[in-house]
Amino acid sequence: MPRLACLAACLLLLASSLPLAAATQWGRPMMVGPGETYVSLADAARAARPGTTVRLTPGIYRECAVWTAHHLTIQAEPNTARVEGPLCEGRAQFILRGNDITIDGVDFAGARGTDATAAAVRIEGRSATVRRATFRANSRGVLAVPRAGSIVRIENTSFEGGAPGPAPVQVEALGIARLSIDAAHFLAPQGGVAVRSAARTTEITSSTIEDGSAASRLLVEIAGANAVVRGNRFRKTMARPGAATTAIILTTPRDAQPGQQVFIVNNSIRNDTAASLTFVRNLGPAPAQVMGNVFSGAPVTEVEGAAAPFVIPPPERKMPP
Repeated sequence: MPRLACLAACLLLLASSLPLAAATQWGRPMMVGPGETYVSLADAARAARPGTTVRLTPGIYRECAVWTAHHLTIQAEPNTARVEGPLCEGRAQFILRGNDITIDGVDFAGARGTDATAAAVRIEGRSATVRRATFRANSRGVLAVPRAGSIVRIENTSFEGGAPGPAPVQVEALGIARLSIDAAHFLAPQGGVAVRSAARTTEITSSTIEDGSAASRLLVEIAGANAVVRGNRFRKTMARPGAATTAIILTTPRDAQPGQQVFIVNNSIRNDTAASLTFVRNLGPAPAQVMGNVFSGAPVTEVEGAAAPFVIPPPERKMPP
């Protein structure tokens, strides 16, 4: 047998003998669903190796999974694969313990539990991305627990309502480096909050945040050191009887440092309630820089509390590679 032909035959034999988990490293995704190699989300999570793409076929998944491998991508065609399962460890439908995990196109619904922090997606590893996903009627949609240096990105994702219970929250970040939300759509849950962030830096851009037909206490609560809220559409339609109506509350972070900067610029706010609305209520000592916001509907007070003249922030310095 010619040498090249022999080499090709040996490589083919070697490839055919590799287990599927290793084969995924050659670009083949792990398929999950009825009739696929992995029927169970939990089996796929246990078998996944770093860098694997896990693809969910259309259907409803009444189960949960703990993902521990790093650099995973868990994907589905948007609006085709929905996770409605119970909570793993009583905490979440998906627990992300690996670093740098991406969830793309998966839907989550009905995550609720006895723990006040029960969530659809609980991020425990360092950094994660959620894109093109949908969250409906969860106690928490996305919860990022404290992790130094962690960056959580949420892109082109929608959040609708909340599960029955005290103070549901659609996105909550606790003690991470950065929470970045872009081009998302929030219908804030009744009695709850769309976004609550204690990340050191919070960025909310080009998103729609409203309370739909349910009265919510407020829409956004930020307790981080720095924040940029830019180019969003806010809408308040219902007011809780006897309660102050506010869109954004700024509070003092536990580890506040000198030089805190908060920019709330170029947003539009529509007040469809029968009461006056405060757009920004600043309860912290650092002045908020508020500028270029446009109001419509019932009266809106732009800012209460410490405010400062708007100063264009310097460009972010990037370290050379």
